[in-house]
Amino acid sequence: VVEMIAKDISVPKDKISKIIGDMSLFQRDDYLTPPIGFSKHDVFPWKFNRKLSFIRRPITLVNDDLIWGNRQLYHSLRYLYDLITSSRLPVSEHGKMKRYLAKLIDARGNSFNDVVSEKLKAFKTLIVDSKVKKVNSQRIADSNGNDLGDIDVLVIVPSKKKIVVVEVKDFSFAKTPYEMHQQYLSVFCDDGDKLCYISKHKKRVDWIKAHIDEVVTKYNLDQGKWKVVDALVVDESITSNEFYHQNQTILLYSELTEETFKRIK
Repeated sequence: VVEMIAKDISVPKDKISKIIGDMSLFQRDDYLTPPIGFSKHDVFPWKFNRKLSFIRRPITLVNDDLIWGNRQLYHSLRYLYDLITSSRLPVSEHGKMKRYLAKLIDARGNSFNDVVSEKLKAFKTLIVDSKVKKVNSQRIADSNGNDLGDIDVLVIVPSKKKIVVVEVKDFSFAKTPYEMHQQYLSVFCDDGDKLCYISKHKKRVDWIKAHIDEVVTKYNLDQGKWKVVDALVVDESITSNEFYHQNQTILLYSELTEETFKRIK
């Protein structure tokens, strides 16, 4: 098979062999004992996104024979493409593929941020600014000078004297209970020194609360008492927010209106 493929494409034979190996299921002495390089997650049939699943490995290696079905091979390649483009492909933490998936996440996040910002700027009763790094000369940082990151979108509702700090996230929809739990952890739960999305966001919200005068000056707002609130704008509903009843305002992109921001408390 390797020889036959090598005649048609300009790929070294050792790489062809490795690709076939990575797409093949092989006999194991104990089904529930993961081979070297795999984990328990990869052998439990009820787990989603397993490295040793039939959808990930549509070729069966029996002695020296390769057995496959063209339809299953086609669906496997479509599935692999979906895992890569959604940045859900399990890879090593420090490899080239991890860096590539991180670039995809950043590109997708920046694109969605721009889409949300443009939609909000079309609402004439709102003042909208995006990717806010500073307010006047004040950098958004903690008391130790550590950068807190950009505010994705800053929305001001003059009629309500309300400032809305918006975090924009393009999440993949959680398909299984396991993925839903992982989504919950990444959005709402800190892991030691690693802060979750909401904790990072809340730090930026607190910074705005402490620098309202700077906001009023920069955007030429009326003097008086301004209220600071926050929201998370997502492309798809976060199932974990409903399931775990987190007290966080989450807005769907498709449902954004001027009235939405006037009603946020």
